Amino acid sequence: MKLVFDFAKVLERKSPTIIETEVDLGQEIEKRKPDYQACDPFMVKIKLLPIDGKYVEAHFELEGKLIVPSTRSLLPAKVKIFQNADEIFKFPEIELEDGEKEEQVITDVENNVLDLYNTVVDYILLAVPTQVLTEEEQKENLMPKGTNWQVISEADFKSPTDKSESLPAQTRNQLEKLKKELDQEKND
Repeated sequence: MKLVFDFAKVLERKSPTIIETEVDLGQEIEKRKPDYQACDPFMVKIKLLPIDGKYVEAHFELEGKLIVPSTRSLLPAKVKIFQNADEIFKFPEIELEDGEKEEQVITDVENNVLDLYNTVVDYILLAVPTQVLTEEEQKENLMPKGTNWQVISEADFKSPTDKSESLPAQTRNQLEKLKKELDQEKND
């Protein structure tokens, strides 16, 4: 289902238009974000409420799963998306009164086409959290590490206990050399 409607017809209705369906958004999501994949079709619930023949208030409830790169390791991680959003659609020539619905997103409808498909994809992509971890990274609090380096959490960094014993031997040796050089500079 493409979720594209004749805006004038939706505006003329006296009662809300309610859409509840599963929509396959995989191709559009991958087109916009090649490293994202939709696991299954998304459950989409939309309520379109015409107001005074001027505009349509839309309420979106979106639910589904995406596979996105982990922000820690770039490994594939599943993310559950639950997104609620409200938006107002209107013809470009309609002016809303000052203060009227200013807290909501207002979108002009071009050529009488109400394209909710792209709007739904927009809201799904906006719902992806800024931090995404694989299940293993979440359970074991795994941090990236390599030769002579490792990432530590902010809590470990601020911890008052001495963590130097958990550092690799080569890193400890380098820190000791640095400490000796700093001490020597202070004495000079």
